Amino acid sequence: MSGDREAARCATWTIARARTAAEGPWVLTAARPWMHPLYLRQRPLYFTAPRQQGFWFWPVRAIRVTPDRLSVDLGPPEQ
Repeated sequence: MSGDREAARCATWTIARARTAAEGPWVLTAARPWMHPLYLRQRPLYFTAPRQQGFWFWPVRAIRVTPDRLSVDLGPPEQ
């Protein structure tokens, strides 16, 4: 998630629009991810994931961490 360094690794995750508005931010949630606390604080930060045509690439706007969950506000996907 962070440039050349991996800030977090999520085995399972979901991305959905925030429930507050149809045009609201995209929100990623992941249960029990591996995280590097220092790298999570550095900016710019991006979420990437492989897909059939290459990779998803989302800018990270905000991060919330609890002991067993990572919740991330994402900007619009980029290509």
